[in-house]
Amino acid sequence: MTHASQDALPVGPEEVSGLWALHASDRPDDTECRVALQRTPQGDGFGVYLEGCEKTAIARVAGWRIVDGLVALTDAGGEPVLRFRRTGLNRMEAETGGVTYRLEPAAMM
Repeated sequence: MTHASQDALPVGPEEVSGLWALHASDRPDDTECRVALQRTPQGDGFGVYLEGCEKTAIARVAGWRIVDGLVALTDAGGEPVLRFRRTGLNRMEAETGGVTYRLEPAAMM
């Protein structure tokens, strides 16, 4: 039995828009950061809404777009802050500075 390559997971606004919770390997108990990836076009990408993310690596994120099959959270100037790869149907991961960031579906408040 063969498994499909992780790279085969489709990445587009339809697949990744929605409400996500950000988890960081250096702050395992901090689960307050919520990221809403919107499908509303904004500049070269899409709108984003952050809640409770002030002390995280993505505090300056202003939007998102697809770059080379990755979900790039971008700053106000359109530069990628973190690039997430899909690692499952409901999971994305990014690494920077020795820290692994994971996005998983957030529970509705």
